[in-house]
Amino acid sequence: MAAHVALKQTLDLSNNFLNGTLPISLFNSSELQVLFLADNVISAELPESFSKMKSIQLLNLSDNALAEKFPEVVNSLKNLNVVSLRSNYFSDSISSGFQFVQVLDLSSNLFNGTLYLEFGGKNLRYLNLSYNKLFSNSSRPKIIDGQNSPGTESTTQNQPEHGLKSRTIAGIAVGDLAGIGFLAVVTFYL
Repeated sequence: MAAHVALKQTLDLSNNFLNGTLPISLFNSSELQVLFLADNVISAELPESFSKMKSIQLLNLSDNALAEKFPEVVNSLKNLNVVSLRSNYFSDSISSGFQFVQVLDLSSNLFNGTLYLEFGGKNLRYLNLSYNKLFSNSSRPKIIDGQNSPGTESTTQNQPEHGLKSRTIAGIAVGDLAGIGFLAVVTFYL
């Protein structure tokens, strides 16, 4: 399989009942741009060799049995634009650092904790975190002002805000619920 993968730009192994650990040879392709592994029973962590996939642009591992912590290796790939890890069993908190990702779907996992304003990079255009147990820290971070004595903090007034605002996150969640309602109505009438 590895010899064939090295020549492909798109690989779709969705809905194949793949389970357990993924073969490391799958991640040796330097030309692979799109990888669909959705709707399987994959339960292993992404191997470190995944970081060698410098051309990968789209990764879909949704609807699997991936668990534990979020795979940090995803944050290091500069060409990775679209990531869907929806409907897995990731838990703990979500790391920040998605500097290159434009579309990120982490819905229907077990993430919990605080989501900070600096979550996500400047390229992030769509973020779906619905059906997790997250809350937003909407307070602005305190910055040490060089004119104050050490140990005192002041809030900088003219600093631009980065990342998503809590009302943006709420809007995405409401949009997801509205979309589900719309699909239910369409399905009912068809």
